[in-house]
Amino acid sequence: MDTFSLDFQLYRTSRALTAAMDNQLRSLHINSPQLLILLLIERHPEVTSAHLARLAAVAPQTMHRSLQTLERNQLISKQAKQGDDKSLYIALTPQGKRILRQGGQRVKKVQTVTMQGLGLEELQIMQELLRKYEQILQRMEGAKYED
Repeated sequence: MDTFSLDFQLYRTSRALTAAMDNQLRSLHINSPQLLILLLIERHPEVTSAHLARLAAVAPQTMHRSLQTLERNQLISKQAKQGDDKSLYIALTPQGKRILRQGGQRVKKVQTVTMQGLGLEELQIMQELLRKYEQILQRMEGAKYED
């Protein structure tokens, strides 16, 4: 088996999925990485920028730029916690919660369309194989990130 072809196919599939999701999100004025950040903030209340970068498996500088955009668009707010002068904690604004909800519905449409040609068993097998592949990659030095 040609592993380069497998890796290239995974890359192409990821790019195609991102493009389809971004197309659905465009009218909300966000993209799929920004939607992921909103989702991570919702799932991890009072999270810091550094922790978000680890969760999203991106460089801190990349996360900082993304958060600046989300804050400028009033989708998130940053606040210091009483007794912690060093860290700023990130929370969703009411508008951020609304965009997350609407974006989630639009992404589900993409998932519904893309999964129609696959049976439940195929989807479960694909998810398990992708999870195993990810775990193998995470064990490689330098490929670690938080889940």
